[in-house]
Amino acid sequence: MENKQSLVPGLKEYVNHYGIKKDRWGRLLFYKAITNTKSSIHVQCHSRPYRDGACVSCTIVDYSRSQDCGKGLHVATFAFAKDFANSRYEHVVLVAVEPEDVVCVPLYGSGKIRCKKLYVYGRVSNMTGELLTKHKGPRP
Repeated sequence: MENKQSLVPGLKEYVNHYGIKKDRWGRLLFYKAITNTKSSIHVQCHSRPYRDGACVSCTIVDYSRSQDCGKGLHVATFAFAKDFANSRYEHVVLVAVEPEDVVCVPLYGSGKIRCKKLYVYGRVSNMTGELLTKHKGPRP
């Protein structure tokens, strides 16, 4: 895991600073704010529908650390995702990210990072971060 975290500048420091946990497969656990549409819940950045256990990926990503908000799937700490969800979105989901799928840790330390692929565990409580589903986690 140490070698994987050193693939992207700043990832090891981010993980240590925010106390990011890992799932049973060694993937990093983050949170993502999502919005609820009439038909289903979509991951906002790329409007891709998700379900618990789904894998969501994108091919256009911004590797620039100087861009706080660039192209890619944005994931964050619970505190960041919760504030973002309460101000602009409705829900927060727990996601797992392979360290090698992290493409950028922005320099400005907002609490979010960008990745190219994530696995959705499911919705969490916007208040506590507790998983609201009984899903055991998406397999790699």
